[in-house]
Amino acid sequence: MIEQDGTTEEQAESKQLTLSELSERLTDKQRTFAKEYILDLNATQAAKRAGYSEKTAVDIGCENLKKPNITQYIDALRNDLFSATGITAAKVVMEHKKAAFTGMGQFLDGWDMEKDWNDLPEDAKDILSEVTVTRTVNEDGSRTVERVQMKRVSKTESLKEISKILGIYAPTKSENTVEASVNHTADIDLDEYLK
Repeated sequence: MIEQDGTTEEQAESKQLTLSELSERLTDKQRTFAKEYILDLNATQAAKRAGYSEKTAVDIGCENLKKPNITQYIDALRNDLFSATGITAAKVVMEHKKAAFTGMGQFLDGWDMEKDWNDLPEDAKDILSEVTVTRTVNEDGSRTVERVQMKRVSKTESLKEISKILGIYAPTKSENTVEASVNHTADIDLDEYLK
């Protein structure tokens, strides 16, 4: 079939569509579903948030992810988000790598002294989720730091995320072949046996 612009249907399908062109192919609910889906990659929850009923959300979510127009729109939204933020899968893995492989030695001078903030490597600073400094005001008005408490992001969680992203613990398909032969003969009176 020839389209209005003179291209064949196959050529029209293969050309790269813009985000707004892809959006026009969807219903309002489908468009909302796609936008909600990229937030947490949970099709059931995305369907519920898009306004589909609780009873049908599981089925609708699964069906929507099989529809080419919706998946193309989801891919375009994600690509747009990646290009706007500059976030790539490699950057995410690198941040998890910092948390997973930065040791406590990066924070300490010996066994009982924390390094000064300015002496910490940037990777060590990046994995801190909280720093609490307790100070005392002396009689002369000067301040003394009594305690510095640092909380780092979870090393274990970052290792799990890296493993998921890289597919380290992904299930593998295996085939098992069993050969068996049975060679058994018996004299059985079938009529007697079935009584």
